[in-house]
Amino acid sequence: VQCKHCSAILNPYARVDFNSKVWSCPLCMNRNHFPPHYQGISEQSMPAELYATYCTIEYTLNRTVQPHPPVYLFMIDTCVSEEELAACKAAVTQAISTLPEYVYVGLVTFGRHVHVYELGFVECSRVFVFRGGKEYTNAAIVEQLGAKPKAGATG
Repeated sequence: VQCKHCSAILNPYARVDFNSKVWSCPLCMNRNHFPPHYQGISEQSMPAELYATYCTIEYTLNRTVQPHPPVYLFMIDTCVSEEELAACKAAVTQAISTLPEYVYVGLVTFGRHVHVYELGFVECSRVFVFRGGKEYTNAAIVEQLGAKPKAGATG
């Protein structure tokens, strides 16, 4: 069962409303109706996808999907000592040097603020900064990052 908005798969982290037969995608927060063959779903009769012990289910799609390049996202806590940051920098630099050129690499640092780095362009680098003391809605983050999917786009 896929999210109609982002194509994520139903999983144990989804919030389920058993009465209305609706689940909320944990990635995009979109509400999705269960397909007809899930009509018997209840708290006592859940599909395997909702059990934490089955979170690595393999799915076979009935359509051809264009493969996307792998994404490596480095999340770095900056509230550590200078020595730890230096070691982290060395480890990340070494890891990046071993990656093939076709992969996507992301960098997010967090401490007092969260910094999301756009690494794709040497000439024009961009950093998005989110204040640590402020709460952001999903929509606000998507808008600031310019990550809003195009109409009709999936996956």
